[in-house]
Amino acid sequence: DSVALNALLDLDTPGLDGQKLMFRDEVIINVLETYRRLDTEFGVVADDTANNAAAIQTALNAVRDSNGGTLVFPNGITKINGDIVTNFNGERGAVKLLGDGGNSIIHIAGGAEVIRFQNVPQVIVDGLTFLGTPGNVYDFTKNVLFFAVVESAIVRNCRFLGLAVNAPEDAVSPFLFNGT
Repeated sequence: DSVALNALLDLDTPGLDGQKLMFRDEVIINVLETYRRLDTEFGVVADDTANNAAAIQTALNAVRDSNGGTLVFPNGITKINGDIVTNFNGERGAVKLLGDGGNSIIHIAGGAEVIRFQNVPQVIVDGLTFLGTPGNVYDFTKNVLFFAVVESAIVRNCRFLGLAVNAPEDAVSPFLFNGT
């Protein structure tokens, strides 16, 4: 349940505003210290025209190389046409994808497993809207988020329009989904 998961992740730690990530009873990273903006640092353009797959892949690689951190998506529509894979190879680390102010939309224009987290201890996805093919409510040819060998994942305050969410039983434990 979410209370047990919050205790596991220590999300309600006073003074950290819910930004302390834990792994096996050790602090992995205080993501407040590692916020990285996709638009200013990695060149993501939220205009629904530019394909941002390569820039987001570069950003996730940088987070992996730093043993974790938070990537902030800009307001607007960030188009992704292609697959993005994050593989920590079992190393310690945590990834948080965060929307900026409630109007961060990720348009999934292509790819089969658009954002794949593999061998990542912790993943948090918060405050993002994922948009598939406009007008197509059930586009199951695309999985916006794919979790493989992830110890814990939280998806909260997110919306999925025209997409599928795939979390195989053996891939994520525990998994908390709080979206529409």
